[in-house]
Amino acid sequence: MAISRALQTRIRSDADSPAFLYVPKGKSVSEQNWPLFASLLKILDKYRTVPWATAQARFVREIRKKKLIEPYKSDKDEISAVGRMQFPVWRLLGLAWVNQKGEPEVTDIGRRFIRGSTADRSRLLSMQVHRYQFYNPTHAKHFQEFNVFPILSAYKVLQNVQWHLDREEIILFGSRIRNMMDATEIANLVEEWRSCTFSEQNDLLTVAKTLAATSHTKSAKGTTYIKVRNNFGYIRNFLNLSKYIQAEKDRIYVPENYRRKVREIVDSAHDAEVVEYRSEQDWLAEYGAVPAKSTWNTPWPTAGNAREYYERIGHVDAAVKALERQDSGISRKDIDEYRRVQIVERVLEDILEKNLEQLESGLDLIGRQYSTAVGPIDLLAQDKDGLYVVIELKRDRTNDRVVGQVLRYLGWVIDRLAGGDESKARAIIVGREYDRKFAAAITRIKEVKPYTFDIRWRIDEWKE
Repeated sequence: MAISRALQTRIRSDADSPAFLYVPKGKSVSEQNWPLFASLLKILDKYRTVPWATAQARFVREIRKKKLIEPYKSDKDEISAVGRMQFPVWRLLGLAWVNQKGEPEVTDIGRRFIRGSTADRSRLLSMQVHRYQFYNPTHAKHFQEFNVFPILSAYKVLQNVQWHLDREEIILFGSRIRNMMDATEIANLVEEWRSCTFSEQNDLLTVAKTLAATSHTKSAKGTTYIKVRNNFGYIRNFLNLSKYIQAEKDRIYVPENYRRKVREIVDSAHDAEVVEYRSEQDWLAEYGAVPAKSTWNTPWPTAGNAREYYERIGHVDAAVKALERQDSGISRKDIDEYRRVQIVERVLEDILEKNLEQLESGLDLIGRQYSTAVGPIDLLAQDKDGLYVVIELKRDRTNDRVVGQVLRYLGWVIDRLAGGDESKARAIIVGREYDRKFAAAITRIKEVKPYTFDIRWRIDEWKE
């Protein structure tokens, strides 16, 4: 049969592009390395308040002493290699990262991983790969053309191609799925590929193997095909972290007893939404946090989650669009009111940032939308006595959920900034009004002080 124009065009266009599902090289994420990851993370967590530039050498000396790594040619090479090779893999799984202060941070997910059994770690990492979005801010900008959850898109392809993909099919197609709509086209191309003769497949492979990409980030040499081929084992092992995907040396597949479940997941993921995180810190703060137990089977974000994130960072237009996707029947009046409320909160944040003295005398701003491993803090300040003050703003009726949120921020500040001293941190909540559940929750928490606000804006006709 003649090779279709669609298949030829896709092979060529993907060969031209430097982008593919990138999984960083380093220690493989396969199960045999999980005990090593846990041991390394446990040691790393001891240096959580030490800048990584200083902590790295101490960390390497300790793991060498415990014989957790093979020695390199020199101390300098070894220190550099450990920092370079470990963190990309840990970021991939949401286990650890270097935060905005330049300090190593083991996430809540990472701490669960450390103390978990093999079965616990398997469930945890399976959940993580279902949450993992690509592109995210830990990757180079040329990957931004991807807008997909790799596991969900892999499921969608697998259920339409007899439940398996071999090595060449993953390299050519499975690693190039750019969005969930693209997954349908990819499945069709895989079926066409399989119907090609051996000679026709070789002709297509020649194009893929020899056509250089327009640009690569590190070197003009080589092709994207070669880069994906060299990364194949890492991609395969990453996909294999899903409990529903099994991997062999040269293929992945879904066992028959899991196929019904995979279909259910694909159907339930129709509202999955890739969130446009503004920074690596924001992405890892979310990805490294343990989600509510009720969402573990469907842990990917939806339009509602995206809206909440955009609200927090003050991206009003993005929040409005997410609201419209979340509620397709919402009226224009309700959209306009929602936008107004969002703007009020941004105005309040602007006012407080410039006028903290109006809230409390002696407050000195540290940062606005301060990134942490449990989410961004609206305003973080220090008072005249040197205590850290978490300031959380709420635009509308404030319920008891905000108390738990603020206590998480306080816990992070106490652990990371206050040296574990609970007396050196407190919080302020600023809201328009509070409901009874909030009043009940806040009564016995002396570290959190609530305030109300009232912004009035009046426009009068000018008269001479």
